[in-house]
Amino acid sequence: MLEFIINYFEKRKEVSTIVVRPISQNSPNTSPLRQGPHSPRIKGSSQSPQRKNEVDPFTLDSIDELVPSQTVKLSDGKVQITVDGPSLVGYLQNARMDGKSAFEVSVSAADQKGETMTIDFASHELWFTCLCRGHEDAAQLRKIFMEGTKAAEMHNDALQDLREDRPDLWWKVLFFARDLLRLGRNDGGPAERLDAAQRDPNQWYFFSSVYFGDDLDRILDIPGPTGPTLRATLHHIFDNSEGGEVCSSHTLFPLVQRFFRFRKEIWEQRDFKRKYGEFEKAWEKQKKKNARR
Repeated sequence: MLEFIINYFEKRKEVSTIVVRPISQNSPNTSPLRQGPHSPRIKGSSQSPQRKNEVDPFTLDSIDELVPSQTVKLSDGKVQITVDGPSLVGYLQNARMDGKSAFEVSVSAADQKGETMTIDFASHELWFTCLCRGHEDAAQLRKIFMEGTKAAEMHNDALQDLREDRPDLWWKVLFFARDLLRLGRNDGGPAERLDAAQRDPNQWYFFSSVYFGDDLDRILDIPGPTGPTLRATLHHIFDNSEGGEVCSSHTLFPLVQRFFRFRKEIWEQRDFKRKYGEFEKAWEKQKKKNARR
């Protein structure tokens, strides 16, 4: 068997460590891992959780009917979910293209009593168990999480550079996000600005020079929390949406929030209210100036 232990030592910094620990007599490595000061905490009990699912949440097939060599067991110490390996890999890969890190998704299934149980991938300790040798999904899962940690580090650096080097551009991101959330509730400035953004020949799914000026490409080319840039993620989401339509507040806003990591509580801060007010006044002033032409 192959155990994957995913730990978050400092969640605020989004630092994660993946330890791959082969066990069993057939393992090429039977020596225990050294436990350093920052090593993942090993479970105190070797017993498996009692709550288990009977039906795979991805394929909806009975667990007994799944091919054992293709199943993966997920455990957070409280519940255990058995899933189809290829389906889990596909789920995580699709989430990655949607801008969702493998560390922020969840999988839900029903237990024997029909009650819903959920494995949150942001759990303090998460175990992936699957056959060790010749298991393609094991290599895929290891790759997904290893690449995920590297992508998160690059993403953190990109956001830090943006805030420190171009605070004015950072504020524009927040203004754009605020307008996305206000669209439909307000027929004034937000709707007018987003309409103008859609008419911009250089716009990329609402991201436009209307908000970002000559710095549009810098925003679109920011590497996301999963690796793909904002430009690539937007293209994937719009290209795979039903009818080609995406809701600004339910789809686009959460994406912007994930990419730029801010909370809606910022709307209540004095600095934001002042700067957003200045932004709206500048828009109205420019609108009047254009009307006189």
